[in-house]
Amino acid sequence: MKRSYSLTLFVWLIVVNQYAFDFLDNYSAKISQFTLQGSLPSYEYFTIDGDDENINYSEPIDRDSLQIKWNRVAIIGTSYTAAVVGLHIWQSNNWWSDERGKFHFKINVEHAQAMDKFSHTYATIMESYFFSKAFNWCGLNDEKSALWGSILALLYQTQIEIQDGFAKKWGFDVNDQIANTIGAGWFYARSKVDFLKHFDIKMSYYPSDYSRTEEGIEELGKKNQGFSFVNYIFLDYGGHTYWLSGRVWELLPERLQNYWPKFLALSVGVSAHNLKTDRKQQREYYLSLDYDFSKILPANKKGWKTITELLNFIHFPAPAVRISPDFKGFLLYYSQ
Repeated sequence: MKRSYSLTLFVWLIVVNQYAFDFLDNYSAKISQFTLQGSLPSYEYFTIDGDDENINYSEPIDRDSLQIKWNRVAIIGTSYTAAVVGLHIWQSNNWWSDERGKFHFKINVEHAQAMDKFSHTYATIMESYFFSKAFNWCGLNDEKSALWGSILALLYQTQIEIQDGFAKKWGFDVNDQIANTIGAGWFYARSKVDFLKHFDIKMSYYPSDYSRTEEGIEELGKKNQGFSFVNYIFLDYGGHTYWLSGRVWELLPERLQNYWPKFLALSVGVSAHNLKTDRKQQREYYLSLDYDFSKILPANKKGWKTITELLNFIHFPAPAVRISPDFKGFLLYYSQ
C-alpha cells in the first residue's frame, strides 16, 4: 500500500547506480590492501600446506569468497543500513505515529482493483534488481547475487508489512505479502530459468482522471508527505498499467527470426479505470507492441548493460489494442 518511500530510494539508485559504481572502481586501488582482488588461479581446488610449493589439490575452496571485495561490502552495508534506519524513522513519524496497536492481519483484495498488488510485485522486483547489482559489484557471481538480492528485497518488504500489522489503520495484509513474494520469486527464478529471461515485467504511467481533480490533488498531496513527484506517480494507482513483455525474436524458431525485428516485443497489460470516481470501476486488459532495449542500445559496452536493463522495466508508448472489457485501438498507448 505504501510504496512511495521505497520507490524514492529506487529512483535515487537509478540515477547513481552505474555512475557511483564506476566512480568507486577508480578509487578501489587506494584501499585494495584490505581486499583480495584480481584474477584467481586457474585450478578449482587447492590448499597450501606449509610453504607455497607444497600444494594439496584435494580440498575445495569457495572461489566466490575469495572474490568478494570487502571495501565494497563495507560501502554497500553502510549505505543500506543508513537508508533502512532513515526510512524507518521517517515511516514511524509519518505513517505509524499515533497508530500503534495490537498486531493484526488484514485481507484487502478489492482495493484499487488490486492494482496495488501489482505495484507490490513490481516494487519487489526492482528492489531485488538493485540489491542484486550491489551484491554483484561486491564480487558475488550472478546466481548468488540474484538469490541474496531477492532475499534482501523480500525481507525489506516483510518488515514493512510487519510494522503495518501493528498499525490500527492498516494491518498485515496477507495479499500484499503474497505479491511481495511473487516479485522476489520471479526475479530469482528468472536468473535460474533461461526461458524466463525472454520476458520482462514493466510499468507505464499516465496521470489518472482523479489525480487531476481538486480532490485527487489534495488527497495524493497529503499522502505524498512532501516527497517528490515520483511518489505521487506511485500512489496514483488509476494511472498505472503493468505489462508482461515477451521478446518475440528470441522466442521464434531460428528459421523465422529473419521475419521479425530483433527489438520488437509484444506485451500483455492490465490497468484499472475510474478509480476514486462515481463511475463504475473496471479492470482493463491490453495487447501492445513493445521495445527490447537490449537489442536497440549497445548492451555489451561498459555501462550500457545497466541502462538497457533499467529501460526494460518501463513500457514506453506504442501501438496497442484494448481487448477487455471492450475493443479499442490506440495509435500510441499511454493512458486508458
